[in-house]
Order: sequence, then structure tokens, then C-alpha cells
Amino acid sequence: TTDKDSSKVGQASAKTSPKKQKAETKKEEKIPTKETFSNEEVTVHVEKKPGCLISFEVEMHSPLRKKAEEKAFKQVRKEVEIPGFRKGKAPKDLIEKKYGPSIASQAKNDAADLAFQSALKLTQIPLLNQNTKVHFNIKSYAEESATFLYSYETLPNIPKVDPSGLDLEKPALQEIGEKELDEAVKQMRLFYAKWSPITERGAEENDYVILDLQTLDKPNETVFSDTRFEVSDTHMASWMKKAILGKKTGEKIEATSEPDQTASEEEKASFEKKQVLLIIKKIETAELPELNEEFAKKAGAENVEKLKEFLQNMLKQKSAEKQDKEIREKLNRLLIENFPFDLPKSLIEAEKNHRKNQILRDPSRTKELASMSANDKRSMDEELFRQSEEAVRLFYLSRAIVREEKIQISENEVENEARKTLQTFGPVHVDTKKIPEEVFALALSKMILQKAQNFILENLEKQQAKI
Repeated sequence: TTDKDSSKVGQASAKTSPKKQKAETKKEEKIPTKETFSNEEVTVHVEKKPGCLISFEVEMHSPLRKKAEEKAFKQVRKEVEIPGFRKGKAPKDLIEKKYGPSIASQAKNDAADLAFQSALKLTQIPLLNQNTKVHFNIKSYAEESATFLYSYETLPNIPKVDPSGLDLEKPALQEIGEKELDEAVKQMRLFYAKWSPITERGAEENDYVILDLQTLDKPNETVFSDTRFEVSDTHMASWMKKAILGKKTGEKIEATSEPDQTASEEEKASFEKKQVLLIIKKIETAELPELNEEFAKKAGAENVEKLKEFLQNMLKQKSAEKQDKEIREKLNRLLIENFPFDLPKSLIEAEKNHRKNQILRDPSRTKELASMSANDKRSMDEELFRQSEEAVRLFYLSRAIVREEKIQISENEVENEARKTLQTFGPVHVDTKKIPEEVFALALSKMILQKAQNFILENLEKQQAKI
């Protein structure tokens, strides 16, 4: 993969790792900020700045200066025509006399190019990628000496990830008991329920309401719309239930969101109260079908027992997927927090712009952005920058792991991931030849992260098994 693949990478989140390992990682990042390199062609004063920015001050020595002048003369000689001589065959002194200023100008340009190439070769500090911009100035250019200034972004210095130093606690797997199974059966019956609208009275216990919710501090921001809730303690927040009981279809209710009394102290402490507007779009009652063999067959099962077995397996699979997602998010956070390294700002900005463009493709989000205050827009930009920085950081760390461990990623795996990405937006059948390049880049980034995560998780499981 190339460095341009670091754009469009996936998001992340997770905890902390041993202090010793963090200290060692930070120690590795303490590279010299200034160094000097020299050979017969150039003397290079290197300054390493934040953001993987490299600054060169290059003093050109006589041999390279002569090489630049000879190159410039040959270039001009090939292009000019002098009467009485074939093109490119006129005497040197005649060409120098007639085209001296052109040769001098060309020599200055060639000297700048040769000095930079010589400095790159001598220092072995590469450009970030083939599209990296090199900023250039001439500090001095005299007959006997020349000094040039250059600056550019280079590759980040990625720390080695040692899985044995990570302290990763595995999230608990949600148990699937009778309560969870009964709820799944109820949701299945609700799918086939007979719905009757209520217009003459207000909402009561065990009714179903379809709601819109908006925040009052941002009147144009809709948190959700046309969402169905059961009016019960199990399926509705206490403050919401209290606000809508007795209210009729079409009513708008101002309320304050609050944590439930059953919430943990940690949840209560982190809860952010908000002034909201609830709009009751519809009140309904549901007549559920009997839970019998006829219903089971309608739902695609042989009988009620088979239906429950199917639902239980589905709940277990979802629980396992949720656990896997949580542990990978924790692992991502561990990697981000415990393996710090400098990143090129251009890559973070490119990722941020990509994410912002994705948001602007959604008409509702575009409308929301247009109504934002300057402070809100600034906050959104800061959050996008944070997410982008973490995404690029994860990409480089995971790619380093994949390369270090020689983990294989097949073309078929990337193609399948690219198809899955497109299928989430609608098309069932996807022609591989028509998959956009940016979708392939995203799929490759996802596969790199997933393979790196798998490697670390497998190593941690082996360590725990030995204990």
C-alpha cells in the first residue's frame, strides 16, 4: 500500500496501558531536532519540526556547482540555433557569449534541483509521498557559493507495537435469558401486529406513540423523527413518559431530558440535561397475533419452539458481535493512547476534508450546517480533526503491524470488503470493475486494521491461556 491509502480510514475508540510501556514509547519519539550531514557535493543542516516537517539548509560545494553549470550549458546548447553551425554543435565560447544569461538562469534552477536530490540521498529522509509539495527558497547564490532552503513533509516514525504490554479487559458477553427471549418474541409479534390509531384521547400506558424530538438550543436539529416508542417503563425514558402521558396527537411538548432513577451513579454524573421539544405524530394501539404454530409458520419457522430457537441464536450472535465491536474499540483506544508518534498535518487535513465532504452529501446535514453558529462550526471542525487524526494514526500503526508480522491480505478479501461497503448503500450485485478507487482504498484500510486487531487479540488470548 502507498501513503495515499491513509486517507479515508475508519474511526476508533478505547483505554490505557502500562506506564512503563508508555514511557518507553515516548522515549523512542525523542529524536534529535537538528543534525548536519556532509559529503563532497553538499553540506546539509537538517531541522526536524512537529508534524513530520523537515527543513533543509543546503550548502552546495564546488563539484556539484560545476555539474549544474555543465547540465545547464548542455540544455541551452540543445535548444539554440547559431547560423553556420548545426543545432547543438556550436562552440562553447560562442554559446556562452551569446546566451550567458540564459545559461546562468538555467544553472541556478539545475543547482537547486541537484542540491535537493543530493541532500535527500545523503540524509535518507524521504518525501511523504510522490505528491508531497517541496517549499524552496534561495538563501544565497554567488559565483563561489550557493545555499538553498527547502521544507517538506516526511514519513512518520512508527513505534513498534508489542501486544504483550497491552492491558486489555474483555467486555462481558451479554447473557440471553428468558427476559431477552420474551422481548425478541414480542418484537416479532409486533411486526405482524394490527395497528389502530387513537385520536379521541391522550396517550396511555402500553400505547405506542410515533414521535419527533428536537433540541431547543438548536431548533433546527432533529434528534430523531417518526420513531415509535411503547409507553412503558421498559421501553421509554421516565422523563419522556411523564411528558407525553395524557397528551394527544399533534401536541408539542417542551421537556427536559433527565437520567432515570435506575441509572448508575456514573451514568447520572455523565448525563447532559437538554431542553427538548417532543412532537406526537401518532398514537396507536397494537393487537398482537397469538403465539401459536400458525404465527410461527408465518414468521418462517416450523413451530413456536423452532421460532424461539432461531431468535435465541440470533440474540446470541448479536451479543457476540457487540462484544467483538466493544473489544476492538477498546483496543483502538489503547493503540492511540499508548503509541504516540508525530503525524503529517496534510494527511490529517485530507482525511478531515473527506469526512466533511461525506457529511455535505447528506441534504439534511447540509441544511443543519447552514444554520450552525460560528462556534458550532468551529467545534465540529475540531471534532472532525480529532477523529481524522485518530483514524490516520490507527492506519499507520495497523499497517506497521501487518508489515512487521508479514500478515497477508489477499486481493479477494479487499474486493469482498469493497462490495460489502457498496451494498450497505443499496445495490445487491456489484461489478468489481466498476468499484471506485476510493472505495477500494477504504476497503484496504479496513482490512489492514482488522488484520492487525486480529493479530493482537490472538496474541493476548495465547498469553491469557498460558496464565
